[in-house]
Amino acid sequence: MTNEVKVILTDVDDTVAQAFCDISKEMVIALEQLLERGMTLIFISGQSFQNIYSRVIGYLSEQSCGQIMVCPCNGAEIYRYSGNKGWVKDYSILDENVREEELAAVADFILERFNLRGISAGTMEEFLKESSKSPNEVMVGNRKVQIALDFVNGINIKQFHLPFDAYIGISEETDIRDIIVQEANQYAEKCGYQIVACIAGKYAIDLVFKGVNKGLPIRKKVRFDRNFSGRTEGEIVLQSSKEIEIWGDSFENESGDFEMSRALPPDVRTIAFRKISDQVKSTGCNIVEWDGQYSCNLGLLEYLEKSNKQASKG
Repeated sequence: MTNEVKVILTDVDDTVAQAFCDISKEMVIALEQLLERGMTLIFISGQSFQNIYSRVIGYLSEQSCGQIMVCPCNGAEIYRYSGNKGWVKDYSILDENVREEELAAVADFILERFNLRGISAGTMEEFLKESSKSPNEVMVGNRKVQIALDFVNGINIKQFHLPFDAYIGISEETDIRDIIVQEANQYAEKCGYQIVACIAGKYAIDLVFKGVNKGLPIRKKVRFDRNFSGRTEGEIVLQSSKEIEIWGDSFENESGDFEMSRALPPDVRTIAFRKISDQVKSTGCNIVEWDGQYSCNLGLLEYLEKSNKQASKG
């Protein structure tokens, strides 16, 4: 990490913390050291604000919060820390002309069409207590601005025993989410809903309003201006693309971490902490694959420890 970097945009699950798990003590120390260097951290995740706070932000020191922004639900909301007010919601997609009930309608279609049992659960532990471990049981998180369906009991289509003739001849190793996303988007379009279904992470499908992706909060809050003119509260103004860096682990789906890279100039450096395909490397964005000993959150920890050590020497 160069001394020019001032702002970090980062995914959460499998980048900062293992999915469904709390941040490690080692990562807390590494992030605190980064914040002591004057960095601004922007967390952009498909999870809810409460989830990100309980698993990550709550472990960081309160004095660091002024340097942190949280963009949950794939950027459908933006939170910042405002002194005595604590965490305040700076933006919500519900401020736009959208209809919350459309999310529930598409979720209901998926559950009925694919014979799924939705289990509302705040944590993985709560879900596992109620689940019989059937693949047809999915964890449903209704966050008002987004509905997440987590297929934690399996994603291979052969596990679901679907009776539909249309699926004859499809490989048994097919990810059922590919089929569900396709049909859900066809249904939403037919109904005239402003809803998009997209694959998220290892297990999830996210239902979001059109226009919502991990690039949205960047376009809302980050801009480049050499004169720093007209700066508004909560806005991040930079002079050079070298002052910002992106971290993520999921770049194969364009609706995932790739959207962060696409929202910024192509020369902004993105570090992928999971192997990426040649197709991703040829997108024109400056996405580099971390070549350390570890990947995902352990790879980021390895990178931060080296970076912080170099900074202390300098």
